[in-house]
Amino acid sequence: MSAAIPEKYFWLSPTNKTITVFGSGNQRFSMSPLSSTGRAVVAILSLLTKYQDRPVYFADYTVLTNQLVEFV
Repeated sequence: MSAAIPEKYFWLSPTNKTITVFGSGNQRFSMSPLSSTGRAVVAILSLLTKYQDRPVYFADYTVLTNQLVEFV
């Protein structure tokens, strides 16, 4: 992962070098930088009839909490 994860996001504390793992830590979650979110919103709005009344999913990264342990 090239970008730094801001402190107190995703239960990480780089200052204290700790991470809180909930459950087994093997549940996946998705994350994207704000720039990708903006591009997704523009794409959805430009094809509004295609996405009307439908959920939309996007992610740049899908990681396990346990995978984040090595970054802390």
